[in-house]
Amino acid sequence: FTKNGTPYEAGDTLKQPDLARTLDRIAAQGPAGFYEGETAMLVEKEMLAHGGLITREDLKNYSAVRRAPVKGTYRGYEVVSMPPPSSGGVGILEMLNVLEGYDLKSMGFASAAEIHVMAETMKRAYADRAKFLGDPDFNKAMPIDRLTSKAYSAELRGTISLTKASKSS
Repeated sequence: FTKNGTPYEAGDTLKQPDLARTLDRIAAQGPAGFYEGETAMLVEKEMLAHGGLITREDLKNYSAVRRAPVKGTYRGYEVVSMPPPSSGGVGILEMLNVLEGYDLKSMGFASAAEIHVMAETMKRAYADRAKFLGDPDFNKAMPIDRLTSKAYSAELRGTISLTKASKSS
């Protein structure tokens, strides 16, 4: 986002009137405020202008699925996040569980040691995401409980060398 071509600075106010109007429509009309009417028409118009594929008919026929969030803990805090088909929540919980076993503070903020441990943790979580996660409507065998368990994260931690980067594939 820029303000007359220059980046916003701390304390500047960012106004998004189109987003505000969209949120007002959703607040007043519920799901129809997004999936039908003016917002759907604006989405379709933007899609057509830029080679997108989503139409008003697609939006009207879409039916959201409510799913239970994924939950875990990190250093005494409860973490609640998006479940699949989003892979972010499972990935965050897996990474936090691995990182919980390290004294990150003693490594020093943004130190080589801290960045190394975070990168190695992320490698493992992203590999698991690619291997195991997907849309639950099509993938019934996702081991979410295992991927987000403290025990599995301890196993992963055991594969991380503090002095050498692991190979990625």
